[in-house]
Amino acid sequence: MGTTLDYAAMDSALARDGKLTYAFTLYDDNNTPSDPSDDRAMGSYDDVLTAAPYSPNYLQVNPAAVFATFTAPSSFLLSTLISGGRLPIAWTLPAGMRVDGASVQWWSAGTSPTHIEVDKDLDPAATGATIELGTFAFTPAGAIIFLEAEDRYGREFVSSIWTNS
Repeated sequence: MGTTLDYAAMDSALARDGKLTYAFTLYDDNNTPSDPSDDRAMGSYDDVLTAAPYSPNYLQVNPAAVFATFTAPSSFLLSTLISGGRLPIAWTLPAGMRVDGASVQWWSAGTSPTHIEVDKDLDPAATGATIELGTFAFTPAGAIIFLEAEDRYGREFVSSIWTNS
């Protein structure tokens, strides 16, 4: 099942009354996730949004308008992820955006990898933070830093940088 969104119509609807109603239908996949033909509608509801989603094209052409930019680290090495250590991060936000939270995730290699995630709530106007990594007893094989920002309508945009060995 595919959906085609008419962003021009959404934008004109928002220009008229400042909100847009979306209709959602919830389906049971009948234990066959690869076969949507036997899905059963279980219920539906309407939700009013005050802003339409951005089109994929807009996000590709204008990423600096909505995504935060890391200023530190601009890249990082796995050796910076020291058990019991700290990881300082800094960023700039596009106009009208506020930061929500950050997280660092790292993992080990092998057939049964270990995964650790540390989340940090942030002051909405913050431009930097230090993440306490806690203790761990393995050598990281890969890591990623996420920074979550949102606009005044609650649309969330996640920036990330990652590294691996």
